[in-house]
Amino acid sequence: IAALILMSLFFTAYLMAVLLQPDNWADILSPINAFLAGTVLFIAFYRSNRKVKISYGLLFFSLACFCWALADTLWAINTLALAVDPSEIVLVTFFYVLTNIFLGAGVLLYAIDQFKRWNIAKLLLDIVVFSFAAILLIWILFFNRSNEIFAILTVEGTFSVICIVTDILIYIGMVIWYLSIRGGRIPPVVRFVSSGIFLFVLTDLYYYYIAYNNIYVVNSLIDAVYLFSLLIVAGGGLVNLSFDYPQIHLSPDLSSNTGKRSKEIFI
Repeated sequence: IAALILMSLFFTAYLMAVLLQPDNWADILSPINAFLAGTVLFIAFYRSNRKVKISYGLLFFSLACFCWALADTLWAINTLALAVDPSEIVLVTFFYVLTNIFLGAGVLLYAIDQFKRWNIAKLLLDIVVFSFAAILLIWILFFNRSNEIFAILTVEGTFSVICIVTDILIYIGMVIWYLSIRGGRIPPVVRFVSSGIFLFVLTDLYYYYIAYNNIYVVNSLIDAVYLFSLLIVAGGGLVNLSFDYPQIHLSPDLSSNTGKRSKEIFI
């Protein structure tokens, strides 16, 4: 409860700074929020059953939050103390990229563990169908059926390409995972973590779209959504402190891709 209250207070303070536009406070509060999220996730990992490999996903997500906190800290130092444009600092960008990589590593770890329990034939069919649908949806919603995504990939630097490709792979993987579920249940921990990561990658893709079109504003609402998504992931860590995620994960009534599909209307 104390951790939840603390995260809520600091995020509310950051959100007010974003809305009222005192950039100095926004630059200071942003890394604090990310650091809190990382700390909660690391404690959740430390107290989990580390003999179960899936628990290391919490460690990857914790490292992702810490990398974001480091990037935001360097951003604040360069902006407030050195009066240097932090967007031109390679180390800042590097830590932002590491955030995507660690999130992707955590998702991959869960996917490997989850999919090896599923029906392979149905999974392969779902991958073919849902991959196309997921790419089509994001092309329509984010890029308005234009070819800007290809322009962004060719114009932006290596780090940006890594982030965009990682975002798309995570997005497609999570869509396939969710829409392939035909039975069982999704643990609360996974619901929190997957929701936060899904929001993060969508926000990141939108960021690259507006950055490419030169309409991104520092310390705007999109930055608040970034932090909010990491805090949602940390919410999964809080749930894990109440329930043993690895043991829940091994429950026989977990989600599977066998049985009757329950998401036809969504599709």
